[in-house]
Amino acid sequence: MKTLKVMVICLVGIFALNCGSGSGSLSGPDLSVSELSSIIVDQIKFSGGLEDDSDGVPEVAFYLRCADSNVDIACAGQAAGLSLVKKEGVIYGRVDARFNKIEDTSVKSCFDVKLVFVEKDSSDCPAPIADDDDVIWISQVLIMDADGSGTLLNSAISDSEGTVMAYLTTSSDEQLEELDVDLPVQEESTLILDQLFFDNPKISGKSSSFRLIARNSSSDDNFRCEASFNSSDSGIMSEGIIYGNLNIPLLDEAGEPCAITDENKLMMVDIYLYISGENSPLMTSESTTVVDLVDNDGGREDFGNNGYLRFISIDNIL
Repeated sequence: MKTLKVMVICLVGIFALNCGSGSGSLSGPDLSVSELSSIIVDQIKFSGGLEDDSDGVPEVAFYLRCADSNVDIACAGQAAGLSLVKKEGVIYGRVDARFNKIEDTSVKSCFDVKLVFVEKDSSDCPAPIADDDDVIWISQVLIMDADGSGTLLNSAISDSEGTVMAYLTTSSDEQLEELDVDLPVQEESTLILDQLFFDNPKISGKSSSFRLIARNSSSDDNFRCEASFNSSDSGIMSEGIIYGNLNIPLLDEAGEPCAITDENKLMMVDIYLYISGENSPLMTSESTTVVDLVDNDGGREDFGNNGYLRFISIDNIL
C-alpha cells in the first residue's frame, strides 16, 4: 500500500521529543473524551510517499488511541480541517483541526494515549479506522501529568528516526502565529518564496492562481522578478493558514532565476501578490532593498494587517 509520512514543527525545540509544556485546560493522567476533544492539530507537514496512490492526493487523519487498551477514542480528519493538507513537503500552520469522539466507542477516558496517523480509504473521521485504511505510523506513548505538563501537547511528536510528525495544542490556547522552524538557507543568491500567510481575500473552496511580483519602487522599473503558481502546485488552498517550505523561485524577465547582484542589491523594491478573482493585489507595507529580502535574520515582509511572506535567506550575503 502507499506510504506517507507527516511532519509538524515543535515551538520550543526543533525535533526534540521532550519539549512539552503545560496546558491550562488539560490535566492527567486520566483524560476524558471531552478533554481529548479539546485538542487540535495546529501544524502539520507530510513528507511524501504517495508514489503508489492512484491520484497522488492524500486523505489524512489522526487518531488518539488509549495506550493501555489500544482502543481508539478520538480523531481529526478531513472534515475537521485536514482536507487542505494536499501538497508534499509544505508545512501547514494554524490548521485548527479539532479532535472529536469516534462514533460508537464506549470508552470514556484514557490513561495516556498514542497518536496514530492514517491515510483514509474508508469513511472519514469520526468513523473508526477500517481495514481499507493505511495506518502509516503510531507514536510512542504520550503522557499528560496532573500539572498539565507532558509530551502530548505543545511538543514535537516524532517517530523513532526523529522525523517530527505532529504538533498538538488545545482549543483554549491561542494558535501559533509563526512556523517555528529552522529557516532554510540557500547557497545561491536568488529570490525564492519560503512562507506565505494571508487573511484576505477569502479563497476557501476555490482553486486559485497567484502571481507574486517584486519590482523596484521607482518608475524606471529596472528590477522586476515574479512567480506564477496555483493552488494545486503550491498547496495553498485557503486563507488563514501559514504555508511554509514553499520553495517557489522568482524569475526575471528572461525566465532565469532572479539573481541578487552588486548592481541591484540596494534597489528599493515593493512586493505585490495578485490572487485570481481580486481586482487589487496585496502589497507590502514598506519598500525594502533587494538584499534585505534575503538577509533579514528570519524577518518577514508584511502585507499590512492582511498577512506576510518570507524569502529564503542566502548563505553568504553580497
